[in-house]
Amino acid sequence: MNIFDASKDEFFGYYLALLKSALNGSHPPEPPCGFSFARLYSFSSQNHTAHMLCGPIARMKTKPDMEIDRLFLQQYALALSRDAEQRRAFEEIAGLQTQNGVDLLPVKGIELKALYPSPEMRRMADIDIIYNSHGNDEKVKRLMESLGYACKSWGGGHHDIFCRLPSLNIELHRRADYPEYFDRRLLPDSRIPGLYHLAPADFYVLLLAHNAKHLRSGGLGVRAVCDIYVLRKHFGEELRSSYTAGLLEKNGLSAFAGVLGCTCKNWFEYDTPVIDETGRFLLAGLTYGSRADCEAAILTARHGGSKSKYLLSRLFPGADRMKARYRTLERHPYLLPVFWGIRGGSVLLSKTGRRKAAAARKVLAYSDEAQRQRKYIMRAFGLEGYTGDK
Repeated sequence: MNIFDASKDEFFGYYLALLKSALNGSHPPEPPCGFSFARLYSFSSQNHTAHMLCGPIARMKTKPDMEIDRLFLQQYALALSRDAEQRRAFEEIAGLQTQNGVDLLPVKGIELKALYPSPEMRRMADIDIIYNSHGNDEKVKRLMESLGYACKSWGGGHHDIFCRLPSLNIELHRRADYPEYFDRRLLPDSRIPGLYHLAPADFYVLLLAHNAKHLRSGGLGVRAVCDIYVLRKHFGEELRSSYTAGLLEKNGLSAFAGVLGCTCKNWFEYDTPVIDETGRFLLAGLTYGSRADCEAAILTARHGGSKSKYLLSRLFPGADRMKARYRTLERHPYLLPVFWGIRGGSVLLSKTGRRKAAAARKVLAYSDEAQRQRKYIMRAFGLEGYTGDK
């Protein structure tokens, strides 16, 4: 099956016209004859943009039926509530940590929110913050717990995870593990001493690097294009500077930036959206690719197309990955075979695990085609040979 076999019917063009209306505040066109709002809700829910379409739908003469309209409004209410909760949480965390001498650098979604017409338009699962961990690790943990957060993960990998009911998830990344963020221009926050922000050009390049990583490891979707669009819209001149061009060249991202920039223009700057080959892939990409996309990327990028290596890695993950999931292995590494069995059982019993297994079987059955498509995708996006380690 061709990865670019996305439907070319007018549904996608109209969906993008509504998204453009949401991002630009323009009046949306009326839907084409026979347009399915049920399909619009289903598709936009899958790529986490249903809440963004409430404004355009409210400005239209033609409305969806009451049940579908209610579903869109529910998504918007959820996004509004979650945004308020997350922004309050960030202010609370930033205030307490910096008052106690911990320098912070917010990244990803929490920074992008401010660039959208309304902050609730940019949904995010986690709040990502890099902190200066030099002598601060235990202090940071204690301060988070004083705010009512439970420590879900500590000391493993490159970040610590804290959760607070009903839905807050905070990822605190240790500065020492993210040197690429600090070979940059940091701007002090105007309100909170000890809180810093990346300069726009640096943020742009690192966002592109983050998106390139996701594309390489599975896929990319509509939200990534929206992020790039609002960033380019706010900081156009600075992002066209020689400094930015030098950073893009240094990081091997010049061609990728060009492709996404072209997609932004095609979708949101013409009277009628243009959907080219890469645009169709992004429309089909959910947020970070389908499960089959991710499995194909593992086969191609991580194992060089070797089906035997791929199969072994899926059945028996390496010790580091297993330790990240089962902390007991850090103290008792000899139990690794036992936990391989436990993991296998959990995969078979869980819905997510069964989906992963089904995707893996599909990729193995069409491995040659999967590899060809992955290589084609990376080439189409200007990332052929990109590894992310420049």
